Amino acid sequence: MNSELVNLIYDAHCHFHLKDDDKPSEALRSLAREISGFALMSTQQRDWEIVRNLSCKLNSITENRNAFMIGIHPWFAHHYKKGGAWLDDLETLLLNHESAGVGEIGLDKKWRTPDTQKNEYEAQLHVFQSQLELAAKYQRCASIHCVKAQGDLFEALRQIKPLPPKIYLHAFGGAPGTVEQLIRDRYFGDRLYFGFASCINLKSPKTKAAIAKVPKNRLLLESDRSSPLPSGKIMEELLTMLHVYTEVKSWKNIKAAALQLKKNTFEFYSLYPSKV
Repeated sequence: MNSELVNLIYDAHCHFHLKDDDKPSEALRSLAREISGFALMSTQQRDWEIVRNLSCKLNSITENRNAFMIGIHPWFAHHYKKGGAWLDDLETLLLNHESAGVGEIGLDKKWRTPDTQKNEYEAQLHVFQSQLELAAKYQRCASIHCVKAQGDLFEALRQIKPLPPKIYLHAFGGAPGTVEQLIRDRYFGDRLYFGFASCINLKSPKTKAAIAKVPKNRLLLESDRSSPLPSGKIMEELLTMLHVYTEVKSWKNIKAAALQLKKNTFEFYSLYPSKV
């Protein structure tokens, strides 16, 4: 990798704990020496403490620039009852860890769970709403997964009072017009950030046009990967997306793009002071 980019690129949404548990592998340690930091996203209750522990262990390499989010991913929502003990446990963890955000949460009308072979959308709705309310109550940032459910997402955001301070629509797959609609919304538009992952979004012909509509200070870079292996793959994918951002946003060069994206990420996750 270009030496000028070392410690400038930040992976704003990943799940490396799913393969590394809370003990950083040599592959992850190696990646951490090149990167500015990671934002680790949990997927269900059993990995809430794991993401926290892994984030803390990586801090010695990345100079305390990691973030972690705790929550229930929509793919697992049907395992969690409305008003269940899991919600009290989540609230307790948020109280105990002031730096924790809420994520990855969201809605997915396309996903069929392997154990039921159904799209468990009703369960997703109540689990998402409950978590969004906690993010708002404790003023924590939220990272949101949304597939084919933009209408319900808009409605949920318009009903929450107050709102979470910052909201990240990760691996955003909506149309350019949807980005414009979201950004213009009087109630939540100024709180939204958008991320795009090369392994997901570059399959779509509308991605570049969607990126073009995102304000330069609301754009985030992510891998959305669960493993740092094979060696070099994560950095390759992040650099691929970084080049796309540089081209679409007409940034001066790739270093200027990396600096802007790092600044955006530090602001989203409140990783202050940010020396970028």
